[in-house]
Amino acid sequence: LMLGFFTKKIFEVNAMKIIHTFMPTRDGVNLATDVYLPDLAGEYPLIIIRSPYYSAPWKPVEEAEDFCRQGVGMLIQDCRGTGRSEGEADYWRQENFDGEDLLRWLMRQKFFNGRAVTNGESYPGGTQYQAARCSLPQLVGITPHNAPWNIYQCHYVNGVPKMSLFVRAFGMRKTRMNYKDAEVSAVNCLQRPIKELDSKLFNVKWPLYQTWLKHLKYDEYWRRANAGSCFERMLAPGFITGGWFDIFIRQTLEAFRTLRRDGARRQCRDYTR
Repeated sequence: LMLGFFTKKIFEVNAMKIIHTFMPTRDGVNLATDVYLPDLAGEYPLIIIRSPYYSAPWKPVEEAEDFCRQGVGMLIQDCRGTGRSEGEADYWRQENFDGEDLLRWLMRQKFFNGRAVTNGESYPGGTQYQAARCSLPQLVGITPHNAPWNIYQCHYVNGVPKMSLFVRAFGMRKTRMNYKDAEVSAVNCLQRPIKELDSKLFNVKWPLYQTWLKHLKYDEYWRRANAGSCFERMLAPGFITGGWFDIFIRQTLEAFRTLRRDGARRQCRDYTR
């Protein structure tokens, strides 16, 4: 089977079937997608992880094997502009539409039974809130851990950059572009001018970073990545976890409170934990 110019590859490992493919998005960008399924033919519920942290192609994970033994599949997708996926990363803002495209794509797949739960921590946790905004019924639960939903608050405090998040973004950019000589560390970043940080680290400007610096205040640019504006439309209940000393603890608590109060249906409100 062909998706664009990519070949779907199917492997069998330890009585588990692995499908390596590329999912087309609405604008034609193809996202690397690995699906781990029980070996027997059939339709299965899925645990979905969407991550920018460079998954390894075709390599089964222990968690996938454990779930497959219980009749549950797992899907791991590289976010746009990361790992093996195509496109230029527009971190956070891209995840609403790409998450929705994945859920709609799954409904056309013979291995999917129409029930999916998302999983992940930090950025993969944030992608869950973004996917839940589309209010599709096949997403029956989210499990964000230490995860943000208001991305502006991740980058700025009253207009002052939160460098810890910028450092992580630069680390992902280094991996994507294979900038081997760039020393991306908190100490190295804090010793350089903020406006010139991309040029100092990579010897070239990073357009996305320069765009962030132009939006110091919460505006329409950041509103696109604020899933909190859509809590009242979310259907899926959440099992929301975090840590008291995590940088996203305020958003963790607020997500719990707001989904319990404003979720789109009673199941979401009553079963969010």
